[in-house]
Amino acid sequence: MRRLIALVVVVGLCLMVGLFWGLQPTITAKAQANRSLLAGVGTPTLDGVEDNNEWPSDSITTVRGVTIKAMVGGSNLYLLARWADSTNSTAKDHWTFDGTNWNGSDDEDRIAFIWDIKDAAGNSLNGAEGASCATMCHVPKMYTSVGRVDVWHWKAHRFNPMGFSDDKYWDTCEDCGDGGRHGDSGIGSGGRNRNEARTGPEFMAATDPGANVNFLAADQDTLNAFDPFGVEPGTVDLKIDMDPGAQFMNGAVIPGRILTIPTGNRASVRSAGKWSGNVWTVEFSRPLAGEVGPDGRPEDFAVPLGGSTEFTVERFLNVSNTVFHSNGADTNVYTLEFPEINFLYFAHFADGGGLFSQITLFSLSDTDASATITLKDDDGKPLTVDLNGKEVMGELDVTIPARGLRRYQTDGLGDTVVGSVTVDSDQALSGVVVFGGTIGLAGVGAGPAVGNDGFAAPMEVHAANKINTGIALMNLGAGTATVTLALTDNDDNLLATGEIDLAGMGHRALFVTEVEWDNVVDFSNFSGILNATSDGTISATVIQTRPDQFATMPVALN
Repeated sequence: MRRLIALVVVVGLCLMVGLFWGLQPTITAKAQANRSLLAGVGTPTLDGVEDNNEWPSDSITTVRGVTIKAMVGGSNLYLLARWADSTNSTAKDHWTFDGTNWNGSDDEDRIAFIWDIKDAAGNSLNGAEGASCATMCHVPKMYTSVGRVDVWHWKAHRFNPMGFSDDKYWDTCEDCGDGGRHGDSGIGSGGRNRNEARTGPEFMAATDPGANVNFLAADQDTLNAFDPFGVEPGTVDLKIDMDPGAQFMNGAVIPGRILTIPTGNRASVRSAGKWSGNVWTVEFSRPLAGEVGPDGRPEDFAVPLGGSTEFTVERFLNVSNTVFHSNGADTNVYTLEFPEINFLYFAHFADGGGLFSQITLFSLSDTDASATITLKDDDGKPLTVDLNGKEVMGELDVTIPARGLRRYQTDGLGDTVVGSVTVDSDQALSGVVVFGGTIGLAGVGAGPAVGNDGFAAPMEVHAANKINTGIALMNLGAGTATVTLALTDNDDNLLATGEIDLAGMGHRALFVTEVEWDNVVDFSNFSGILNATSDGTISATVIQTRPDQFATMPVALN
């Protein structure tokens, strides 16, 4: 398996060494001890529990005692990190009342992964040495000498209760407020809860003036979304402004951070961390396709199936000052190797209301294929349907025999539901989704993953003859993707532009006549071309409807 060589150094390691010696250190590649882990194939459930049936992959244990496993499946990369910790620290900057004053104290447990970002050719974007100490660590602020690195920062108080890790990147900005350290585009979590004078909390719990809660939610939506994976035993309440007349007992505690729901690229990494038996177990999930920032540059590393990515990892036990790294630091660079996995993307799927869909998969290999069918709705949530008479709640593991074929068909009953289908397999597969009903049938082949260059497709509308053309889009990333559309006539004259927003892993299907165009287009008898670009990674299919007929139209990559 091809090894792509690059070096990534642990969070803050060089800052620690540099402050001790008063100079910028360098560590040669020869001083690094690479340790490799091969990811398995599967789709574990995020619940903070290491189930060996879900995590049958190999593991490595770092010199700091962090055991790591990895899996790939369902268009996602899954990671498990497990380490011993005798205390459960989830009280970042809590305020404690001493009878007279409020005093801030306490911290949270954390773990951070830094990933080397590579270009499409597999070359590190961080220079010939990769993100080594010589290219990334500087005093007094952290920044890279060249390019960017991708950072997953799990935080027990600020992000874990909402089911996320803080998705960040580091770049070359020495003079930025926090040096080269930036959150991915979007909104994070964990705003400070302190008054303007910084002498106490600005907010208190809405229904518990005695302050006996562990977390404060910024709004009702956040309160409703608290602890989505069932891993947080602490209590939560809605924040309200501090009541000057409220009476607090000596020893009362108010959370020092406010929880919100992360959005955009900042919300790419889902995580579930549970502390049990003096051990933290944290499970991570992130789409294989990395997100691109507003500047058109990657904020994440894209998983190179069949290749590898170098990373470093560090845990923090109830400390905020990264200089100390909980009594030492891990100087090793680790390599995560990825298996060859085949993906099929079907951008449209429908069932109910007289419509049915049939997923047909056939093997191109002399070996049985283990595959997973993943169904998502418009919002990127699991889509529940019946396949071959069995209820499937978003995901179905199947085996396709060598050179064999299998079909999985819905019953067409109930209300109409629509969405997208992803099939991942450890062997080469081909397939088609046939959908329709009494009004006709259409076979939709698998579409390619489409990057920033976009695609083009022919459009035809004839109102009198009841001809229309629709476009179905699926988002392969976790962050919201905006698809920009440009409609031209047959001579490439621009007629109108429009936009479609896709939720993370979400889906949209609409006729070209339903797009909110910025200019009036005469669709009574129209023929032209639709050009689409996106700030994320998507897949698409185009379907033309005629009386009692469906027809799939070509999608051409730009």
